[in-house]
Parts: sequence; C-alpha cells; structure tokens
Amino acid sequence: MPLSDPFLRVRPVAHFALALAVLFAGGPSTAALGAPSAPDDPPTTATVRAELEAGRPQVALETARLALEYAPADPGLLAVAVEAAERAGERDEALAHVFDALALATLTADELSAFTAQLDRLDPKPGEAKAVLDVYAAELLELARGFERRKLYANAVDLLLRCADTASAAAASKLLDKIYANDKAVEALLASGVDVPIDPPKHKKSGDWIAREDKKRRQWSTAYEIKSPNYTIVTNMGYEMGHAMSTAMEQMGQFYREVFRYRERGGTMRRCVISVYAQRTEFDTHEPGISPSVGGFFAPLENRVATYDQRTVGRTLPDLWSTLFHEASHQFTSAVTKNLTPGWLNEGTASYFEGARLRSNGRVETNLVPESRLRALHAMMGHGRGTNARATVRLLDVVSYFQPGSYQGAYYPWGWGLVYFIHNFENERSERVYLQPYFDYWQAYAGGAKHDVVDRFAEYFVRRPKYPGVESIDAFEAEFSRWIGELYDLHFGGPEQADALVARGRKQAGNGKHAYAAESFKWALRKRPDHLEALFGLGAASQELGAADSAIYYLRRALEVARVRPSDDILAHFDGLTVAGLVEDGGTRLRKLDDAVTGNVAASTAAFEERVAALATAYAQDKFPRAALLALMRAERLSGPSAALRAKAASIHREQNVETRRWRRIPLGGAMGDWLEGGGGTWEPDGWVLRGEHEAGALATALAPLSLPNRWRFEGTFTLRPVGDEGAFVGLAFGAQADGSQKLVGFTPAGGVVFVEVTDGKPQLDPVGRFQPIEGHRYKVAVEARETEVEVFIDGTSIGSRPLESDDLVGRVGFFLQGARARFEDTRVLF
Repeated sequence: MPLSDPFLRVRPVAHFALALAVLFAGGPSTAALGAPSAPDDPPTTATVRAELEAGRPQVALETARLALEYAPADPGLLAVAVEAAERAGERDEALAHVFDALALATLTADELSAFTAQLDRLDPKPGEAKAVLDVYAAELLELARGFERRKLYANAVDLLLRCADTASAAAASKLLDKIYANDKAVEALLASGVDVPIDPPKHKKSGDWIAREDKKRRQWSTAYEIKSPNYTIVTNMGYEMGHAMSTAMEQMGQFYREVFRYRERGGTMRRCVISVYAQRTEFDTHEPGISPSVGGFFAPLENRVATYDQRTVGRTLPDLWSTLFHEASHQFTSAVTKNLTPGWLNEGTASYFEGARLRSNGRVETNLVPESRLRALHAMMGHGRGTNARATVRLLDVVSYFQPGSYQGAYYPWGWGLVYFIHNFENERSERVYLQPYFDYWQAYAGGAKHDVVDRFAEYFVRRPKYPGVESIDAFEAEFSRWIGELYDLHFGGPEQADALVARGRKQAGNGKHAYAAESFKWALRKRPDHLEALFGLGAASQELGAADSAIYYLRRALEVARVRPSDDILAHFDGLTVAGLVEDGGTRLRKLDDAVTGNVAASTAAFEERVAALATAYAQDKFPRAALLALMRAERLSGPSAALRAKAASIHREQNVETRRWRRIPLGGAMGDWLEGGGGTWEPDGWVLRGEHEAGALATALAPLSLPNRWRFEGTFTLRPVGDEGAFVGLAFGAQADGSQKLVGFTPAGGVVFVEVTDGKPQLDPVGRFQPIEGHRYKVAVEARETEVEVFIDGTSIGSRPLESDDLVGRVGFFLQGARARFEDTRVLF
C-alpha cells in the first residue's frame, strides 16, 4: 500500500522512520517551544520535616505534594504531609491525606493508631464516612457470598473487588482467594466472557522466584515444559509467558473443535506440543531449513507447532499470538481430512483464527477481525480508491488454487476474508446462510473423489444457499466485496458505530438468534463500554442462552448505568421503551434469574446514595470539599454509576474548584523490575531518569508496571538525538494490552507529531500536527485522555486530538523510540 495514497488518513507501514519522512518532509513547521527546567532529586520525608522545623509550613506542604508523587504509599511521608497541610491551614487537604493513609493495607498497628487519631482530630464528621461505606460494603459482601455459593462467580468477583478499602476488604480477599483456587470456578470465569480479573494462584510465584527461575531457563536445553489437558508448551520465553500460552491454547483448542465441528464435547485428541523459542536464532538452530520469511509452522507427523518471539526479528508480540493461533489450527485440519484441500479453505480457515485476542485477564476472545487482513483485503478490492485493484487478484483466482503447499501471499487476505464472511454473513432472518455449506464443503474433502474445484465451490456457495441475487461466482464476489466494505467501516469506525451494532443485535435477537445477538452487543460494548442498550441486550441474550452468570452480570450493569440516565429518555433501539421501562424489565429478568439479586438491593442502594450525598454536602459546607469528593468517589466504586452522586460531585467541583486525582511519578526501580521491554532497544534506568537507545528495526518500547483507567494525563520531558541517517521517532506509549496492542504519541526531527495505533502487530500512522524539535533540547509532551478522546500537548500547547474508544485508553503506559537516543525524565501520570 503506497504511503502517498491521498485517500488514506491512517497509513499502515513496516518502518516508522521511512514513513515519517514521507509524511512530514518539506512541510511547514512551528518554532521550537521553550523547554522546562530539569527536575531536582525527589524530596523526602526528611526534606519536608526540615521545612516544618524551619517554620515554613507552606513550603513544606508544596514539598510534600511533590514528594508524594514519587512515594504515594509511604506512611511516613503521608504523616508529615498531614502535619504540613494542617499547619498551612489546609485542613481539607490534611484530611484527604489521612484518608489515603487509612486505605493502605501495609500500616503497622502504631501507624494505624496515629492516623486514626489524626482522623478523629481533623474530620468534622468523625467516623461517619467510614461507617456509611462499611455498612453498604458489608451488604455487598453478603450478596457476593450468595453468588459464590450459587456458582455465579463473575458476579461474586465483581462485588468482592468493590469491597477494597472498606472494613469488608479482608473477608472479600479471602473469598476471592477461594474462588481463584477453584479450578472449576476459574474455568467458569473464562467461559463466562465477562471481563473481571481472573487470578488463579496455582501458577503464582513471587517476582524474585520467577526472575531466578527464568534465568535458569534461558537456554533451550533448560526450557520450561508446561502441560495442560491437550497441549504441552515448551518455551524459554519465561514462566509467565509459558502459562499465558497454556491457558490461551486450551481455550483456542475448544474453539477449534467448534469451528471444525470435531469432537466438540472434548473427545480424545492427540496431545500437541508447541515449541516457542525466545530467539529466531534458536529457532533456526533447532528447526533448520526454514525460510527467514516463515514465522512458524505445524509439523503433522510430529503433531507439533514451532514458532519464536517475533520481536527478535523486528515484529511484535501480537505477531507471535496470531502465528501461534494460526499454526495450531492445522492439527484440526489434518484431523478433519487427510486429503488435499483448496488453499483458501486450509489457509483461510487458519487465518480466521488470527483474529483471536488474548485479554488482560487471560480470556481469549474469538471471531474477531485481524486488522492487517481486513485492511489489505479492503484495499485489494478497490474500496475507497481511484482505481480497481481487483485486476491483479480476483476471487476466482483464489478459490481455484488447488495445489500442495501454501498459496501466494496476496491470496492470504482473500482466504481470511472468505472464511470470516462465511462465518458471519447473515440474511434478513439473521441466518448465516453460508455456514452449513462450509461445514459440508469440509466433509466433501474428507473423500478423495476427482472433481472440478471451481464447480464444487459454486455448488456449495452459490447453487445450494440460493441467496437472492447470487447466481454466479461473480455475483458472489460482488456481495462479498460489498459486505467487506461495510465491515471495514464498522470495524474501524468510532464509538458512534456502537448504535449500528446494537441495532443489528436487536434484529438478531428478534429473529431468535441470541448467540449472534450476544456477539453484536459485545462488539458494541468494545466501542462504548457503558452503552445502556448494549448492556441490557447482552444480559437478555445471555439469559436466553441459559448463561445465568453472564446474564445477571450484564443486567446488573445495565441497571447501574440506567441510574445516570433520565428515566423518561426513550431508547432508540428498543421500540420506544423508556429508561424507566428498561429498568422495570431488567428487574423482572433478574428476579427470574436469581431472586436474591434484587431482594432489597435497589432500596439499599438508594438509601446508601442518600446518606453519602448528605455526608458530602455536610463536608462541603464545613469547607472540606476534597473529603466530600473522596467520599462520593469511594461510594461510586461500591455502588456503581449514580446520577445523584455525580450531580453532587459536579456541584462541589463547580463551587469549590478542587481536584481529587493525584499525580504519580512513573516508578523505574534499579533494574526496571516489572517493566516490559520489546523491539531491540537498550534501556538504562538511572534513578528517576530513563535513557534509551535504538538503531534500526521495529520500535523499541519500555512499558511501565502501571495500568491506567480511561481518564488520565500522562506526561514526560525528554530529549531526542537521532541515530543513523533514516530519521528518528520518540514519544509516549499508552493503552498497552496483554495482546501487544498499544497507542503511541511522538514526534520526529522531520517536523511531525504523530498518533500511532499498533494492533494485530501492524502500526497505523495518523498525523496529529506540526512541531519542529531542536536536537538535544528538552520538551515536555503530554497526552490527556478524556474517556473517548486523547489530546496531545507539547510544553503546554495543544497540538491536536483524536477520538478513541473508551477501552482503548485503559492499559499500561511507557515510552518508545526508533533510530534515536533519548532521555526520559520528569514523567508522571494524573489519575
């Protein structure tokens, strides 16, 4: 795909430096902005104490604020910050620091006693906030216990996690441990499809143990061997990666069975060995004769998959997962038929599994789109372009390929697209009209009869389905192409596409296709996580499918979200139903599913909100707005979204102009501890400064052990010095997920500020604005996330913004560079 294509706003590239030169060479630029001064060494408790003893309480307070950015959980620092704030006349801030301290789980008995005494002295409503929160948390704990007894584990985990920072925290943690220690419970959590944390302890080891063991297992001869019911993972990529592969492959194995309709109930299957090397060089040594262009392979005689960490050849972690999911599926291809099959059926089906995504809780989500395949197919079909690229590849070329071995690379997007289309295309009755012919087509190749491969394709996908208007292979291709165009718009569209997905889900549910409806509603929630109609629709679809745990979870979430909508709002996709009507319907469904869910919960929650709102009003009137806002925030963590609590918080913010989010410095640590590194760069921590160097190849990244919600500000100061002749690229990374996807904002000496989205292992570049840095100068770059968009700042000046889906903003943050030396410092987040 040419980088100069004027019709493409977002451009996929293989090498950033070259692409950035194309994007920004020769254009206008701004003058360099003033650079901030270098930060001092972090202040300490002793520094703050010295200022207090010198009689400078205001300076002491400002020093404590900065010190807490570096050590927010230091009880000694919090204690002196309380004293500094109180002596500076900031009693509200002093009380807020007490609340922060009392939320720590590591306080000694003496520290707890001291902070409790400060609370009694400073709090104008002694013990009231804690009492209100603790009473409601105890009610949630009892509800969670009931869920656990009834094996509704997703709901139990959700409520137990809400009890943190309350008197019920210890009991909630104990019950969570019990759930995670139950293999059946963990299996149920993974199968539920609900995105609650899943943390089974049986594979958990301390960080020190893992570091020691990983060091012993770095050589292939001492690699880990991790066995699960159907797979043996052999890898020297590390303990945690090995177990992640093991968990993911068991889920994929079940999905393979469903797609191939092969022993779906878990009948005996020959154990598959999966060898994953930490380096390409090791792969070449132990798997000789494999082309450098091959990312992995399946050896049918050995029933073994071999691949490697593809970051070692300039690719990314998602490339490893997609290769693994692709190659492992060939075991089932061999099981279904021993005969030669058309290339699109074999490789297209394997490519279909590339869309599977490993979520942060270890759950694998399937039937998703591998974005590089969709982009390539969309372009080859000529969508949105001035010329028709189908002159070089046509559907007939692809379906007629019937030879041993893989077909040419240009056919792979077509093969994937065909299989994805077959699995997802629906008629007006929401019937997937090509799905049964696909299964029958596989069976046709179980026998070895001589046949015309094109005529057989026409028989199964044109003549048998009898879809209106599709009476030839050319007509099939036209419908296929039209559908891919719609899929492209839907997949790459913004949050507004959630409405289209909800409308589709409603249609599917109306046609009795509740499993398909659930897929559509889940997709809508990936676009907009709090979409009321999608939550309710998914709960109702799950109920129809007999998935009680999921149904209760999503209906509960829908009723919570409904609390922030006016009751007389009309829901566009629910035939004129109002929010109040949806709440009534949802309550009825919940009572039918599990009467204990609704019992007195609604009344209890309403009473809780009323008590918290009254408490917040009293705090604000006594000039303790931070205490008021903290109480409201903690209440919403317990009860879920609340219009009443949000309205109260908004009025306090408006009237008293306070901020409850905290600045936090990015922790480096002596050896970068739990940081994730990739791309071949060299990273050297030095106190609170990080130096990086990278010469060529894929981006080098360093991701901090810090995962953010979807509303934050991330900023850092850095210098840029190019390496080599191909330019440079450096900046901030955010939204990094377990599957390797992430977002980047950075700038280049060529004069551009760029937003980059890395998904499916492929970077997509999107120019944000113009900025001409000076080599060696220091610049502060910030990214502000506001739930559905990000805005980029350089030295306090806005450069531009981009819309993003809410869940794209959640994840780890860090730094990246390519072809450059960079020094990162003064890096912090507000959340």
